[in-house]
Amino acid sequence: YTLDAAEIPKGRGDGVPIGSLIELPSQASVVALLAGAADDYYLLSGCHGYGFIAKLEDLFTRQKAGKAVLTLDERETALPPVRIAHDWLIAPESRIVLASANKRLLAFAISEMKIMAKGRGLQLIKLADGDTLALAAALRSEHYTLHIIGKRGAAHQETLRIADIAGKRAGKGKLLDISGSLKAIEAREAA
Repeated sequence: YTLDAAEIPKGRGDGVPIGSLIELPSQASVVALLAGAADDYYLLSGCHGYGFIAKLEDLFTRQKAGKAVLTLDERETALPPVRIAHDWLIAPESRIVLASANKRLLAFAISEMKIMAKGRGLQLIKLADGDTLALAAALRSEHYTLHIIGKRGAAHQETLRIADIAGKRAGKGKLLDISGSLKAIEAREAA
């Protein structure tokens, strides 16, 4: 779906239902809203471990009913899109970092990805039966921070090295020995 920013009310308390601006099917849900320049890039992926990089302008449509971009299986859900800066597409240190629900992490070079306008994309990570892709990030640092919610609900962070989970796209990833559930991945410069 494409919205003109001028169509969205600016005043506090003046919000409108998203359904009044677009024709959202009854079974559909909004995963994310993207704003940016037409030549910005985003990683689009689904929880079954497939995805691709798309240029924002390739997602634009004039149809109020929207445009099919990311092909998902019947019970698959989309992950929030990940912004990728233009220069990251060619920088050798740029990585896609993925985390599965079963705590398998994989980092691989962005150069292994395809830029596509629509489709299912490439296999990003090989998932075991019952596992799903939970998190995706684009990083250029040598370290990353995992945000974790412990078994008793306490939040904590662990900073780890990208080199420890580096591999090729479509690999299984490395199983991390951490308790709790993963909530976010972010870049962290070494101290």
